Amino acid sequence: MRTRILLATLLIAAFCYGQEFNFKELNTKGRQLMFTKPDSAIVYLKKGMQEAERIKAHDTIFGDLYHLYGIRDLMLNKFDSGIIYFKKAAEYNKNYPDKQVRSFCNIAICYRNLGELDKSIKQLNKVLESGKQTEKTLAIVYGELASNYVQKFENQKAINSLLKAIDVLKNMKDDSEVYPIKQKLANIYMLQGNYEFAIDLYDDCIAGFKKRGDNKNLSYTYLNKAESLIQLDKLDEAKENLNLSIKWLKEYQDIAVLGVAYSKIGHIEAREGNEAQALASYEYAMENLSASNSPYIIRIGLEYINHLNRNKKYKKSLVVIDQVKESDAYKNINLEDKMYFLQAMADTYKFTGSYKKATDNYTETIILKDSIAEMDKENALNEIQGKLQNEIQREKNIALANSNKALEEKITKNKIIIWLSIIGSLIVIILILTILRSAKLKNRLQKEALRTIAAEKNLLEKQSQYDREIYAAQKERITEKQRELTSSALRMANIQDSINEIINKCLRNEITSVNDVRKELQVLTKQKDYWKQFETRFNKVHPNFNHSLAEKFDNLTKNDLEFCSLLKLNLTNKEIASLLQISHESVITKKYRIKKKMNIQEDVDFEKVIMEI
Repeated sequence: MRTRILLATLLIAAFCYGQEFNFKELNTKGRQLMFTKPDSAIVYLKKGMQEAERIKAHDTIFGDLYHLYGIRDLMLNKFDSGIIYFKKAAEYNKNYPDKQVRSFCNIAICYRNLGELDKSIKQLNKVLESGKQTEKTLAIVYGELASNYVQKFENQKAINSLLKAIDVLKNMKDDSEVYPIKQKLANIYMLQGNYEFAIDLYDDCIAGFKKRGDNKNLSYTYLNKAESLIQLDKLDEAKENLNLSIKWLKEYQDIAVLGVAYSKIGHIEAREGNEAQALASYEYAMENLSASNSPYIIRIGLEYINHLNRNKKYKKSLVVIDQVKESDAYKNINLEDKMYFLQAMADTYKFTGSYKKATDNYTETIILKDSIAEMDKENALNEIQGKLQNEIQREKNIALANSNKALEEKITKNKIIIWLSIIGSLIVIILILTILRSAKLKNRLQKEALRTIAAEKNLLEKQSQYDREIYAAQKERITEKQRELTSSALRMANIQDSINEIINKCLRNEITSVNDVRKELQVLTKQKDYWKQFETRFNKVHPNFNHSLAEKFDNLTKNDLEFCSLLKLNLTNKEIASLLQISHESVITKKYRIKKKMNIQEDVDFEKVIMEI
C-alpha cells in the first residue's frame, strides 16, 4: 500500500508539472520501485520515456531510462529482454564511462543467469580491458567475475577476484557494495565446507541488505544460509530461512531461484521422512526450473532422480531424465555434472531393465571420470568398472539362459563372487576415503588453529601498543598538571611576597594612611585564591594522596599534609620556604618533625614514601 501511494503521487506530480518533469527524481524513485515492486514500476517508466521523447531529452536521460527498464526485467528474470535494454542504455551512455560500465556489468549478470558463463566472463573482461571503469564499478566487476568462477567451480579464481574487489572498496572507504562482495565470499566458504563462518557472513549480509532495502539479494542470502544450515543438520532453522527466501522470491516472481528453494525444502522433507511433501516440493521445483530454463535444473534434477530411485519410483525417474535432457542447460552441462547425471541415468536404466542403455551410460561415465578424476582416480574407476562388469555379466546371463540351463549354477556362483568383490572393493574405498577425509580435516583444523594463534598474537601486540600509548599520554598529562601546580604555587608565593611588601612599606612609612593600606589589600583580595586553586588542582592530579597519607599516618596534622603536598611536587627546600614565607631552616625543621611523626630516619626513605603514595 505504501509503495502504491508513492507511485500514484509521483505520477500525479509528473502529470501536473509537464515539462518540469524531474528526471533526477525519476532515476532515484524508479530504482526504489525496481527493488520493491518491479511490476508497478513499468507505468512510471513509460511516463518518463514519453516525457523524455516529448522534450527531446539528453542522451543520459534515455540511457538511465533504458537502464531502469533493464533492471526491471533482470528483477523479473526476463534476461533476454534485459540484455537488449542494457545494450541500448550503454549506447546512449557511450560518452559517460561510469554509466556505461554499469550497463555492461548487468549484461554479464543476465548472461550468467542464462547459464552462458563464458559469455558473462568475456563481457566483464572487456570492461576491465577498456580501462573506463571507476574504482566503485571496478569492485562490482570483480564481484561479478567471482560469481561466474564459483559456478564454474574455479574457487581460487573467485577468491582472488573477491580479494581484489575488497581492496578497491578499502581504498575508497565506501561500504555501499561491501555486502554483495561479502555474500559472494560466504558462498565460496560454504562450497569449501566452512559452514559456520559462512553463516556468520550471511548474517552480516542480511543486516546490510535489510538496511539497503535490497530484498532480492536478501532472498538469495536467506537461501544460501539455509543450505549451510542443512549441511550442519539444523533443519528447523534452515526451513525458517527458506520460507523467508521464498516470500521475496514469489514477490519478484523469480521462478528459477524459487525452484532451487523448493528443492531444498524437498531435501529437508525427505530427510525427515515426509515422503509426500518431499515429492511435491521436488515436482514444483522442477516445474519452475524447466519453465525458466534455469541451469540449476541439472543439479536439482540429478538430486530428484536419485531420490526417486531410492524410493523405487523408476518411471517417474525416466520422466525427469527426459525433462532435464530436453532443457537448454543440458547442452552446456559441465563434465562433472554430466558424469553424475549419466551415472544416475545408468542406475535408472538398470532398475528398469534397460541394461544396454545402462552399460552405455556406465561406459561414458568411465570416460568422463578419467578426464576429471585426480587423487581418487583409481578408486572411482574400480567402482564404475565393477558396476560395468556386473551389467555385462547380467547381459550374458540373459543371453545364455535360453540355450544352456546347465550353466545357471556356475553363473550364479560367479555372480556372487563378483558382488562380494564389489562389496569388498567398496569397503576398502570407503575406508581409504574416510582416512583421507580425516587427514584433510585434521590438516584444515591445524591451519585454522595456526591462523587463530596468529590473529590472537597480532591482537595482543596491538593491545600492548595501545596500553603503552595510553600510559605515555597519562604520564604526559600528569607532568602537565604538575607544571600547573608548581606555577600555581609560585603565584601563591608572589601574593605572599606582595603582602610582606605592604607590611614593609608600612614599616618604612612609605604608606602613611589606613586608606592606602586598605587600597593595597583590596587589590590583593580581588586576585584569585591561589592556595585554594592549588589544592583543587593538586587533588585532581593526586586524588587520593592526602587521604592515603592521613590514613597511613593518622598523627599528621592538616598543615603537615599540606607541607607533604609540596614535597610530592618535588619542590626544593628553597621553593617551599618561598611559598610558605618561612626560612630555609624552618623548612628543614618542619621536614624533620614530620619524619619523626612518621617514624622515618633517612631522607631517602621519607621521599620514597611520599612519591609512592
